Amino acid sequence: MRTVPYDISRDALFRPHLAHGFFPVKAKLSDDLLCAECALLVYKKFESDPAEKEEARKALQSVGFEDVESFNESGSQAFAAWSARSRTAVVAFRGTEQEDPTDLGTDVNTIPVDWKQGGKVHAGFKEYWENLAQGTNMLQWIEKHPGRLLLTGHSLGAALSTLGASHLRPAKLVTIGSPRIGNAAFAETLAGIEISRYVDCCDIVTHIPPPVFGFVHVKPEKPLYIDRLGEIKTGATEDFIRGDGLKARAEYLLHDAWRRGSVAIRDLADHTPINYVHALRHQAAA
Repeated sequence: MRTVPYDISRDALFRPHLAHGFFPVKAKLSDDLLCAECALLVYKKFESDPAEKEEARKALQSVGFEDVESFNESGSQAFAAWSARSRTAVVAFRGTEQEDPTDLGTDVNTIPVDWKQGGKVHAGFKEYWENLAQGTNMLQWIEKHPGRLLLTGHSLGAALSTLGASHLRPAKLVTIGSPRIGNAAFAETLAGIEISRYVDCCDIVTHIPPPVFGFVHVKPEKPLYIDRLGEIKTGATEDFIRGDGLKARAEYLLHDAWRRGSVAIRDLADHTPINYVHALRHQAAA
């Protein structure tokens, strides 16, 4: 029986900026939970909605991140936040927005292109990374805030944070529902970086682009797997993941797919960023 909250609504998947109530768990906030909250919070439309920008700033201040800066360039968005007390900076990259057609075009531009640090990467992801790296003062902001650097993002944002990790060598990279970004040679550019790669059960985005084009997931090869009940499993085998996914799809079809306002299939519902956050909040509170 599932005890972890699970949001099957289309709004939660396609309009994650509507989420509220960030950082309910503040005591001994782990890097991974901090990053998961930020990967959702960065969907707030800080570039166009002053109220949402202020909501994001106050949420970050509530956990000790007083210095907050946002970045927006040619459809790419991110924010950075700094805690002087812990000397920690977190940079979160926004994922795909259904209301922004440029994001959808970026996602499908899968041609492998050369990456300066080594290997080949998804052309669309590289373009969006360069929008921020070259078109904003994001890299300068990071240089002015030395200490521990955490990079994170959900979906497209996870891809951008991974490219950023190859370039910036952070203390930790935390990806939420990440697609594959590059080939094996690119994955090697991340050697030595601590990585938490979360995959929620049937999340379809974690299976694209297909490996037939040379794309691989970054190490560790086994993800931090969130099972169909919302529990985080470390070291889950391929057989366990396959069986758990089959049960999840069958249960979703029976109980949820037909509900008004719900996402049609479990493979998409599991990509919803708040469901990742619910799993990490549950783990922290256990």
